[in-house]
Amino acid sequence: MVKKDELEALEDRVNRQLAARAKAEGMKDDPITDGVVNIDEYIACSPRMPWVLREPWETPDTDEAVGGWSLTQELLAQGRVADNKGALPPIAYVTYSVLNCFPPCQDIPYLTESPEVRGALRKIAYMNVKKFPNVKKPGNKIAYAPDIKEFYCRYRDILLDQIATIDPHIVIFGGTRPLFTQDLGLTDNLLSRRGSVAFCRQGQRLYIEAHHPAQRTITKSQYVDDIASLIKTEWH
Repeated sequence: MVKKDELEALEDRVNRQLAARAKAEGMKDDPITDGVVNIDEYIACSPRMPWVLREPWETPDTDEAVGGWSLTQELLAQGRVADNKGALPPIAYVTYSVLNCFPPCQDIPYLTESPEVRGALRKIAYMNVKKFPNVKKPGNKIAYAPDIKEFYCRYRDILLDQIATIDPHIVIFGGTRPLFTQDLGLTDNLLSRRGSVAFCRQGQRLYIEAHHPAQRTITKSQYVDDIASLIKTEWH
């Protein structure tokens, strides 16, 4: 069972490791940290669900990314969501659905209109493989796969430490599962597919491979309902 002091120690440990490595590697930007959004609310959740995505974005006044802030504590924990676009609304809708008897996406209020839906973001853990910013500017709106893979190889010990200590019931990969295949033993032949998602179970933990939540391959409703429906039938 995950404990509050272990999660607090994890946050401190990861932040110190990232800062030390950024300095040692001569990174021009500071890390953007992540992890459990609200420790008490996360521990109280059943199921406990971290989302594992690719990289954080910044839209600074110049072309230089800077970092040096917490995505979980300075954005998600405070409900600072400006609109109903991007990655955060689908994450909130899935989480809200799972924790509220699985209403379909069409019955869930917009993120910006509902404190309860925004509050769902406080109950998750949110992890990026790359923990340094990518500047969001014209012509640079998607993650660069070789860059993400390089950061996974360099920081895999931190990522695996996060997953182990967070001790989730369900891990939702937003386009990142292949990076973890070898370390977590999530080979393709173990995956079953249902709708737009794939999944496998190891012990009591359910792993879900989904599109990135900001994707445009399927509708937002299908994205949310496919993941929530899978959790409803496969997690127990």
